[in-house]
Amino acid sequence: NLGEKIVDEYFEGQKYIIYKPITNAPHLIDRLYVKDKKQLIFADVKTKAKRNKYPDTGFNHKHYEEYKMLQEMGLMVWIFFVDEAEGTVYGNTLEELSKECIIQHNGKTIKYPWIWGEIIYFHRDIMDVIHLLSEGEVEEIKSYNTRKYEYENCR
Repeated sequence: NLGEKIVDEYFEGQKYIIYKPITNAPHLIDRLYVKDKKQLIFADVKTKAKRNKYPDTGFNHKHYEEYKMLQEMGLMVWIFFVDEAEGTVYGNTLEELSKECIIQHNGKTIKYPWIWGEIIYFHRDIMDVIHLLSEGEVEEIKSYNTRKYEYENCR
């Protein structure tokens, strides 16, 4: 909820109207942002830091397939990551995240999007920073996590 609140505040500042689910049950997207009754952004917000050993982040592949269904209907789908390790909120459209990207990392060739188990990963460099987290926001997000290790910069 905290990550969604942070992204909501950003879009409110950009003069968007925010629509969100009112039931506390599984839902396809977290938000619909609308500007001037013309621009629609279907958004899902992930409050999670990048991975520690790779320059990427990701989420459940099943959800990716659900978002792709919306994209195939012609809707603009954005995925936002609220990352306390980097102190930023970043993201991009599903269309951009889905584009193939090949990188070298620690002697390995990695092709993104990278599906590993049930998770699909996206290279961090293809995402745009939309907001810098305040020190208070970073500390509040950290207070909710249960990690037993610190993050390293792997870029």
